[in-house]
Amino acid sequence: MYLQLTESRILILPTIRVSIAIMKLVYILSVLLVIFLIGGFMYRSSGNKEVIKLDVVRQEEISDIPYDDRCPDQFVEYKTEQFSICHPFELQLTESTSSGLLVTFSSQEEELMVGYDPDKKWQIHLCNFEKKVTIASQSASRTAFNQESVAGCGRPYRFVTTLEFENELFSIDLRKRTGTYGDAKRYDTIEQSLQLPAIP
Repeated sequence: MYLQLTESRILILPTIRVSIAIMKLVYILSVLLVIFLIGGFMYRSSGNKEVIKLDVVRQEEISDIPYDDRCPDQFVEYKTEQFSICHPFELQLTESTSSGLLVTFSSQEEELMVGYDPDKKWQIHLCNFEKKVTIASQSASRTAFNQESVAGCGRPYRFVTTLEFENELFSIDLRKRTGTYGDAKRYDTIEQSLQLPAIP
């Protein structure tokens, strides 16, 4: 009987040792897993902070880009060596001469031509009203083309300003494809934004 108990204890002891070793191994693996997970989370957090920092830097760089704000809201500047002018945002550049001396901006509703155009001529009508203006420190002439009807002259559908600069005829020509203008405020902004190079 005593011999059987002794043999049983001898068989159980190795089993207990193996179980303890397995438990230690599981504990060590668990600790390593926790450390790995914490390390990965910290790395990801650090990466996110770096991304945020980069985004902030990019935003600061963008905010420091110099913009020409001489044009009012809803207007964009077009600038060449020959002239610069503010045109309505919705009018896109659609045509330009090879020299860039005459450009056309257009949309479905309007067309704007700006530049040196020696052939700028039109017929004289009863409802064309002309007046003297000053733009870019130069004396100029503005003509408003108004609708004609049996009842008389209606609203303007076209404005043209011409001036002589360095013995060349420079013009600003804005017209409605359909309909008319309620007033000349829109054209005033375009016309008065014109800048020409200084005469040497």
